[in-house]
Amino acid sequence: MHFKGHLPTFTHYVIITRMLKKTRMIILRIVRYADSKVIVDAYTETDGRVSFAVVLSSKGKMKRQLFQPLMLLEADCDIKANAQLHRLREVRMLSPMVSLHSDMSKMGIVMFLSETLSRILPPLNPLPGLFYYIYNGIEWLEKASVGYANFHLVFLVHLTRFLGVFPDLSSYSNGALFDMRNSCFVSSSPAHGDILSPAEAHVMLSLMRCGYHSMHLITMSAIQRQAVLEHIIRYYSLHIVDLTNLKTLTVLHHLYR
Repeated sequence: MHFKGHLPTFTHYVIITRMLKKTRMIILRIVRYADSKVIVDAYTETDGRVSFAVVLSSKGKMKRQLFQPLMLLEADCDIKANAQLHRLREVRMLSPMVSLHSDMSKMGIVMFLSETLSRILPPLNPLPGLFYYIYNGIEWLEKASVGYANFHLVFLVHLTRFLGVFPDLSSYSNGALFDMRNSCFVSSSPAHGDILSPAEAHVMLSLMRCGYHSMHLITMSAIQRQAVLEHIIRYYSLHIVDLTNLKTLTVLHHLYR
């Protein structure tokens, strides 16, 4: 076989991996590093958690009002293999989030959940079931007008199903304690101190068994709700990631006191 001219070399065949794709995304947090430049942390349907470098504008494609916590967007993404920051070519609002960013009580929940999800969700780990759960929960909260004071509690409890640490409900019996380390109900206190009393365990069981439409039936005072949330945060810290020192927790407690 004869070749005319230069022989082909390996460099002729190197292709820079780049994927242009359309995906739905949930905005987790926005970190500003210049006047109009931000890093947008989002949980996408196709690629899991991804960070994008975005230049915000008031009239262009990247409008500031689109990049708020827990906004639901559809995006055309430019994703480069092995890159830490990716690019958004275009974004579109999927569902208007009016009450989430105007109602003070909902804003507290949104701020808290966006910070919590930012710590919980690992990078580049697409889990469609997890995406749909978060997406549908945000839509439910946006539409709700009453009966959502326990939303963040129920949301976080059922989120553990998708993270592989949902407690064993079959172990429950009347008067049982909840062993947070072993994710089960027990009849006697273990040696460690990560245990909930029978009354506290029963509240947790109720949250595990209910959904958004029935959670209003679980009546709690503001102080009781704060205590339950502290238990849930402790559970996550034991099994998923340390959630101590959440900055938005104080704001949430203030709004629901």
